[in-house]
Amino acid sequence: MNKYIKIIGPGLLVAATGVGAGDLATSALAGSHIGLTAISAIVIGGVIKYFLNEG
Repeated sequence: MNKYIKIIGPGLLVAATGVGAGDLATSALAGSHIGLTAISAIVIGGVIKYFLNEG
């Protein structure tokens, strides 16, 4: 598992900064407080934001 995180992690960070630095910071803060409970909301929000910006 750790091997995959080392491979995928940098790409995820670059992709997350493409969404926005504020969103990245907010998501990290929310994740540190409530854990993986909000991951679905964060992913859905990112997808919606993509379609609103690119669509």
